[in-house]
Amino acid sequence: MKNTYMYHYTSFDIFLKIWADKTLKFSSLSGLNDINEVSKFYFGKHNPRGFTDTEALSEEVKSYKQISLMEETKNMYYSCLLPVMWGHYGDKGRGICIRIDISKIKFSNKVFRGKVRYVKEIKPVTYDNSDIINFIIKHKKILFFTKTKDWSYEKEYRIVSKDEEFLDISNAISEIIITSLFGMTNNYKDNGGIRSTLFNQVLKPMLPDNVKILEFCPNGLNGISLVDEKNNQIYPHNININNIDFSK
Repeated sequence: MKNTYMYHYTSFDIFLKIWADKTLKFSSLSGLNDINEVSKFYFGKHNPRGFTDTEALSEEVKSYKQISLMEETKNMYYSCLLPVMWGHYGDKGRGICIRIDISKIKFSNKVFRGKVRYVKEIKPVTYDNSDIINFIIKHKKILFFTKTKDWSYEKEYRIVSKDEEFLDISNAISEIIITSLFGMTNNYKDNGGIRSTLFNQVLKPMLPDNVKILEFCPNGLNGISLVDEKNNQIYPHNININNIDFSK
């Protein structure tokens, strides 16, 4: 069966908004982190070695927005437990990772969606003043779903739309993951993770029983681990991260 589970990292404050209305907000393409993405640059066939001012095309592409998810892998370390993802998108480890079953989402026919492919070098898009709408549809794979291999560890699944503002995930949230830094105060007097005041007084009471809560301990005494609320180990800790191939 095709894997349908994805992860979305966010800060705790943003998670509260997500949970309140059970939606993810589409974000501007201008904030994408890969500076080589073709969605940012357009080349004309009469100026193949430089940038061509294609203002109309540029403005049209800017009108599209996106939501980024991360594919779940058999080895959980390569998806929901990857420290670099928590560092970039999970509020430096103090945020939330939401496990989402995309098979339970009703996608509008106004969205493009799919896995991002990672290539050694992104080929320029040649725009020759053709119909902009059809040009974007024809080249959507390279415009919206192609990044350089530098970002392959993200295993991104992207949802792109020009017209939609929010994606309804009300029936798709299956699990919430926090880290041992969650809820930890600056003076470290309070315990982090599932032992924190923030967890016990705010997060736990708001979640129903059918949504699992797990804690990722990246630097525990026994090494990397993922545990449930009863401290049962979900993910084994006998991994040497120095031997991990992040390209898998």
